[in-house]
Amino acid sequence: MSVLTLAEYDKGIHNLPDDHPDRPRYMAARDALAERFGHRVLSLEDEVVRRWGRISGAGKRASGHAPPV
Repeated sequence: MSVLTLAEYDKGIHNLPDDHPDRPRYMAARDALAERFGHRVLSLEDEVVRRWGRISGAGKRASGHAPPV
């Protein structure tokens, strides 16, 4: 599993209001997923993140919309 999967969970959780009734359940699911995969979570190297920044910035300039990730 990629660290981006956990980031997508966090993004969804933090898009919810703090008092949303499902927020604790989503946080628990994210934490359980991270624990289940433990050291098997694939990280990203600095160069990969920087390349993504360049690509996503160029995509936003071209389309006017931020990329989904």
